[in-house]
Order: sequence, then structure tokens, then C-alpha cells
Amino acid sequence: MIPKSMLMALTWRDPEASVRGPFSPLPEDTGYWLRHCEGFRVDSGRRRLGVVECVAAEDAMDGAEVVAVRTGGLRSRRVLVALDDVVEVRPSECRLIVLSPRS
Repeated sequence: MIPKSMLMALTWRDPEASVRGPFSPLPEDTGYWLRHCEGFRVDSGRRRLGVVECVAAEDAMDGAEVVAVRTGGLRSRRVLVALDDVVEVRPSECRLIVLSPRS
């Protein structure tokens, strides 16, 4: 049997933790979040595009920095999105808003 004080200590959550969002050394630094956004949800317009798989890879075609996004469910594929096409980074929601993907 677990003492109630230990049970409370193990299950207690800070009610303001969900309001503050994830910890960031520089919460307004977009460049920081662009390079640390693995796992973020990616939206393009009003639709969900996918999830960030890899950050700041080099596109062989034009040498631009890109974000690799895994799209789809059963038939998933990788879409490359240029960092220049990222419109907004929302670290508290773990989300990127982009213009349009490049295949």
C-alpha cells in the first residue's frame, strides 16, 4: 500500500504548466524553434500536412535548408518544405504553419 502523501506527490501536476507551454530559453526566437521542431504538427492553409521528421536538411536541387515532413497515414511519404516557406512557428502548440510543400 502506497502512503497518500507519496501518491499525491507522484500524481500532482502544476495547473499553470499547460498554460505556459514547453520551456524555451528564447520563446520568441523563431530561428531556434525552426531548428528544434522535430515532432511538430505542420499545417498548410486549413489542412494538416503532417509531422516534422527532420530539420534543416539540404535540398539537393537548390541547396536551400528544408524541413522534412512525414505525411499520410498508411501510405506515408516525405515532403520537403523550405524554411523560407514557414509562415509561423507556434512552440506552445508544437505546430508549424507553412505556405505550400515541395515534393
